[in-house]
Amino acid sequence: MYYHPTRSVQIVLSGLLSTLLLLTTVVQLQSQSVKVSVTPTFPDLPLNNARITKMQFAPDGSNRWFICEQNGVLWTAKNSVATTRADTLFDFRQKIISTDEAGLLGLAFDPDFLTNRFIYLNYIVQRNDSLWTLITRLTLTATDPPEVLPSSEQVLFEIYQPYPTHNGGEIAFGPRDEYLYISTGDGGGFGDPFNRAQDLRSPLGKILCIDVKNPDPGRTYSIPKTNPFAGNSHYREEIYAWGLRNPWRFSFDKETGKLWAGDVGQNASEEINIIERGGNYGWRVMEGFHCFDRDDALNLTKVCDSTSLIAPLYEYLHVDLSSGYSVTGGYTYHGQQFPELGGLYVYGDLSTGQIWGLGDDGNGTITNIELIDTDHLITTFGVDDKGEIYYGTLGQGIYKLQ
Repeated sequence: MYYHPTRSVQIVLSGLLSTLLLLTTVVQLQSQSVKVSVTPTFPDLPLNNARITKMQFAPDGSNRWFICEQNGVLWTAKNSVATTRADTLFDFRQKIISTDEAGLLGLAFDPDFLTNRFIYLNYIVQRNDSLWTLITRLTLTATDPPEVLPSSEQVLFEIYQPYPTHNGGEIAFGPRDEYLYISTGDGGGFGDPFNRAQDLRSPLGKILCIDVKNPDPGRTYSIPKTNPFAGNSHYREEIYAWGLRNPWRFSFDKETGKLWAGDVGQNASEEINIIERGGNYGWRVMEGFHCFDRDDALNLTKVCDSTSLIAPLYEYLHVDLSSGYSVTGGYTYHGQQFPELGGLYVYGDLSTGQIWGLGDDGNGTITNIELIDTDHLITTFGVDDKGEIYYGTLGQGIYKLQ
């Protein structure tokens, strides 16, 4: 989920200069030009110990947030600063493993939620000595507050996890194809020791895509015919894109359909990617714009063959402890409160609490604006029904940008 350093990593000047030479886009770093502040969303709820991993706004007009905590509690609350009550929907604490980066990690509403009341979860369990990611579906009542129908949970998809780290954890439905997209990390270990992100027989280090609405006979899902390896007998047919280290958070731009992903880096950089079908995003050959050296993870001058790899849209380096060490992907802004941010991708960093707006003019110029520097450990972002952006934290509550 996140890489939180215990020591400062120093990048030498020569390495930084080589980075600038390797950039394939023009990057303009701008000072803050939009006045942004943050306020607690639930000031009267006891959230000081809540490790928020995901927050989704209900698409049924109920004005409710659905909140995942890493320990396995799924709860809901009205979107109001006057809220004094949170209702637990499901308590998985006896079922879920929540050590390191494992736990209850993802939540998505079915595109037909208004009629079928389906929600989908992504979480980690232990079976004997093995860890597994489960993608499951539950059915909610239409009451307010809602409840989970007893025995409604169905396991749709399972992924073996070799370590309790680099689990990815995001799930979301494509706004145009209504397929379910799933992010998986490389499985953990320094430098992807088994090269799983590049192994097309492994589901790890990937963005996966499955059709849960039209399952094949006897199965819980089918393979979209548009998947790059659909119908082959050698590679995982669920793969949509690969070569990712730990895409902890991704999101679709609801207006353009673009799939944005924040991929947490190893020792040198964090990256933002636009995910394309059949794309190879380089890990562990590349980290960000640089060839990755497993013998010297801070070496930014190594030469490698990157001709078939897709470079990130943007990266930022681990120059020092103030520059950020663990990207938390966010959402493209389409709200009304900040018209200056329209179309910018708003994201942050867990280690520093910084939040930025990233823009692409379509002609090769990337603009990155720091919006605010908080003192929060930002784990996830959320968007309400008006397009305004919120974020959750590790033990510090939930906040709204305003």
